[in-house]
Order: sequence, then C-alpha cells, then structure tokens
Amino acid sequence: LWNRIAATVDKCLLICKGDLWKPVPFNLASTLDLWWVVEGDDLLLSFIYVISRNYRWTFTKLRIFAVIKETEVDDVKDQTSKRIHQASLEADSIEIRSVAADDIATYGSAKLSTHQNMQENEGSKGRRIYKNEPPVGLTSLIRSESANADLIMLNLPRPRGDMPASRLLQMLDVVTKRLTRVVIFRPPINF
Repeated sequence: LWNRIAATVDKCLLICKGDLWKPVPFNLASTLDLWWVVEGDDLLLSFIYVISRNYRWTFTKLRIFAVIKETEVDDVKDQTSKRIHQASLEADSIEIRSVAADDIATYGSAKLSTHQNMQENEGSKGRRIYKNEPPVGLTSLIRSESANADLIMLNLPRPRGDMPASRLLQMLDVVTKRLTRVVIFRPPINF
C-alpha cells in the first residue's frame, strides 16, 4: 500500500485520517481548523470552500491558521488576507502564525545524515535512509491549537529536490500522530 501511495508523489494528494462524516448532533457546535502553509496557489482554499458547503460542515466554526516563514511576515500578511477573502471563505477567525523557516523547509526537504551516508555507501543497494526530522515546532503548534477541533485540514508544500515519497509518509505519520480527524492536501507539482 505504501508503495502505491508513494508512486503518486507528482499527483494531487489527499489523505484522510479518521471518520470524516461521523454524525454529530446539530445542537453541538463543531470546529474546522485549516492550517495553511502559504504558497503560490490557492487550491486548498477552493477545496475548503467546497467542503464547507457540505451539509455536515455548513454551520461549523472555521478557523484559519496561515503559516508563514518568519522572514516573510511583513510581505505576505496582507496578501494572505486578500487571498482568503477572494476564496469567499467565511472564517470565524484568521490567525497568521510565523514559524521558523526551518520548520516549513522540513516539509519540503529531506536531509541525509553523515552517519547514514556512510551506511549507504557501505552497501544499502542504492536505498537512501532519511533522517526522521519532523517539523517539531509546527507540529506542536498544530497539536496545541487544534486539540479540540472536529476536523483539521492542512496542506503540504510541494516536494522540493529529490524528496522521496517514503520521507513524505514518515512525516505524515509524525504530524498526525495524536490527531483524530485530519485531511491532508497537496496540489500536484505541475499545477
């Protein structure tokens, strides 16, 4: 199964964890959290618009957390608010979170350790072993802010360089470890 999923790295990727359509009594307010690692496209915002029109998620409280690199906060802050407004999303709160550039870069790159490089050269039959370096700061931020959310949606930046699919799947396991209902979305490479 992992190899089949791994073969779709250059395609649009949508991974669901948990029972997304579990009935919730209408008298209870539900919360949908969107963790949007801001990139050049707005495909995730369009996807959220479609999801929020479903009868199950129509009256939910939508919270948007726009994740921006610390170095780009001033440049991107106004553009992000405009893009959310242009997507016709009715958010209850929009929070812009600045995160260290290394945390966001961890999503897009996989680093080989020197010890693992030596092991690879000694005879791993061409197989690379990547360090498991999840974006700890961003992951803990998602867990603390969205612990009580009924649905958490987050996007993954497009892979950069030679990031293997196995690295992507390792990272997804770490990010969604203690979250109950998650949808992870990534647009295709050539979109």
